Amino acid sequence: AGCTGLVLGAIIALLGILSYSSFDFHVGENSTIVFWVGFIAVVCGLLQYHIPGGNRGLIHFFFNLTFVLGTFLLLVGIQEISSSFILEVYLFALIAYWIITRIIVSQLEHKKMCAACSKSCGYF
Repeated sequence: AGCTGLVLGAIIALLGILSYSSFDFHVGENSTIVFWVGFIAVVCGLLQYHIPGGNRGLIHFFFNLTFVLGTFLLLVGIQEISSSFILEVYLFALIAYWIITRIIVSQLEHKKMCAACSKSCGYF
């Protein structure tokens, strides 16, 4: 579910990037809203393991999808607000950091789940 959300989010973000750059699609005066929606999406994507809910697979799918789309929205928002190359490079560095953080958090969660399963199954 998590990987499917990431891939689908990447496909949608790539289509968004193509439409933003090729078809001169701009958000204009809504750029601040786009930025904050992207920010909230990235935060939810990074904190998804701490969000309670019933269907964990659906939650992982949704928040991984919004994580990728959130980074796209942040990029569009910053491009529209400031058009600063340095700020965009900084955002790309942050996105790389967030992706690495997301991978590490995912690995830690998998280790916790496997350890809990091993204890309950008597393997530990």
